[in-house]
Amino acid sequence: MTDQPTIVSNASSPAETVVPGLLHPLNYPSFALIAGATLVSSIGVWMRDTTSAWTVASSAHGSASVALVQAATALPTFLLALPAGVLADHYDRRRILILCQLALAIAGATLAALSYFQMLDVGMIISIAFFAGCAAALSAPAFQSIVPSLVPVEDIRPAVALSSVSFNIARVIGPSIGGVLLATAGASMAYVFNAVADLITIGALLALPRDVCPNRLQRRFSFQAELHQGFVYVVQSPPFRRLLARAAALYICAACYLALTPAIAHDALGKDPVIYGVLLSAIGIGSLIGAVVLSTAKKRGVADDSLLIACSATGAIALTLLALAHEPTMASFALALAGGTTLIQLATFNATAQLLLPDNIRGRGLSIYMAATFGCMAIGSLLWGAISEALSIDIALILAAIGFALAAIGGRYLPIVTSQFGALQSGGQS
Repeated sequence: MTDQPTIVSNASSPAETVVPGLLHPLNYPSFALIAGATLVSSIGVWMRDTTSAWTVASSAHGSASVALVQAATALPTFLLALPAGVLADHYDRRRILILCQLALAIAGATLAALSYFQMLDVGMIISIAFFAGCAAALSAPAFQSIVPSLVPVEDIRPAVALSSVSFNIARVIGPSIGGVLLATAGASMAYVFNAVADLITIGALLALPRDVCPNRLQRRFSFQAELHQGFVYVVQSPPFRRLLARAAALYICAACYLALTPAIAHDALGKDPVIYGVLLSAIGIGSLIGAVVLSTAKKRGVADDSLLIACSATGAIALTLLALAHEPTMASFALALAGGTTLIQLATFNATAQLLLPDNIRGRGLSIYMAATFGCMAIGSLLWGAISEALSIDIALILAAIGFALAAIGGRYLPIVTSQFGALQSGGQS
């Protein structure tokens, strides 16, 4: 791999069976730096999203508008992931990330100013959510593409899982802080913290060694030709197509509870922003437990497909319980269960995508993966929002639970063929 940093040495061969621990990737300074910065940034993002979702939920626009905010955040990834993947394969990934973080900081500062001067309305929140989603979409392939450059191949799985753990630690901390600030200092302070967190991330990216993210642009290229090459790989890779199908099902079903949690807190559980923060923290706590379960399962040699099927079935149970919950304790338990099973599946799918893709098209391959999955997230958010508005939130949750049950059954017939990873990875890096 031509852009392997000097800090990565003695990478294990793909044939080795030793599974590193979850925290092992932190032994590599560049990854540890980025993981810490990502944690701070994610806390700010969750504070921003918590504040925006609660502001919309407290308006007179109903659960459909709450889901629309989720869709506005996810839709840009569907629209921009493909060109973002080409950029990640040809330009300095660190520079891309810095520019995108700067745009996110501007979005947070704008929300803070509008909120402080009481000029923030639902339309502005949705518009800025879309803008922030565009910045996140452009940065995502670049960020995911550098992970294999920060750690050796045997640490990719724990590195991806650890990134998910960091994100979900933020899911625990961010909504809690956001809920307290909403109840005490108001929305503007939460948005200010979001902007500051993005600036901290920019500082960490500037401190990253230059050889981690070199500029790969050595010739003129055509976006159309580069995208075609990525699509050709996906079309000719049955394991990757199966991966896309199963990940798409997960994103559509998970979009239900992720998009409707603000409406659940506001409409069913007392219109208290602190309760909303508790529910989001429950998802994060469940995700952290899920990360520990995933690490333990991999050390014990549990097959990915068996784990994914079990998680889909458990997700169905979790959403059924959530539909029956009418007080915070049971709702929090159900959301924790849903968060844990979703984390295990997302981390498994993301790591699988990393390992299936050779380095020379990793950015484009990941962009196709993200375009498909986040497109499903946006579609799912709109779908569940419309169903909850036309019928009820409980019916939407029950239908999503049925979707998870069908995904568990379908998983038996669409294995992701993890046994081929070693050959694929060695071939992609030769």
